[in-house]
Amino acid sequence: MVSEDPNAIYEVAVELMPEIKAAEAGVESAEYQVKIAKGAFLPTLGIGANLFSNYVDQPGFNQREITPFGEQIQNNISQSANLQLNIPIFSNFNNKSAVQRARAQKAISEVTVQEAKNQLRQNIESAYTDAVASKLSYEASLVRVKSLQESFRVSQQRFDLGAINSVDFQVAQANLFNAQADLLNAKYTYIFRIKVLDFYLGNPINLN
Repeated sequence: MVSEDPNAIYEVAVELMPEIKAAEAGVESAEYQVKIAKGAFLPTLGIGANLFSNYVDQPGFNQREITPFGEQIQNNISQSANLQLNIPIFSNFNNKSAVQRARAQKAISEVTVQEAKNQLRQNIESAYTDAVASKLSYEASLVRVKSLQESFRVSQQRFDLGAINSVDFQVAQANLFNAQADLLNAKYTYIFRIKVLDFYLGNPINLN
């Protein structure tokens, strides 16, 4: 049955459909890119440290003793540390351009989300209209089959009594068979249209 209206189906589908989630993820990524681009305006502080030995082994002409490496380190160890503060001044133009590009990409991503939502709404409204039309077609086919069944029953009685010829009887029979075939087609079309709406609602899809 067509129980949900298009707006209700859309409210559910917009939270489920992967194309919407993908588009929204694009906006989130673009927001991070804007933050990164803005971060280029901030000063940066670098910290460095060095640890080394300044010992040089220079033995005299008659001296052949070599000081062990460990003793070199222990007796001549030196340390240094440094801080480096970078303030972006001359790169402001490049940084502004990067921020503008990031903001433009975010705007594009937001448009993409809206377009995806609009397309989803359009698809749902179309699917809903098709489901309603197929329901009406199925109900009309039911009425037609019931009417032709009664017409065929009367024709059968009249044919048995010799009131109509075989041609008229076969026409009544063919009309009923065609109506039954149309009913079967209308039934499965209606079922398919309902399953499409079930897909947007996140309901399990089965053939029952």
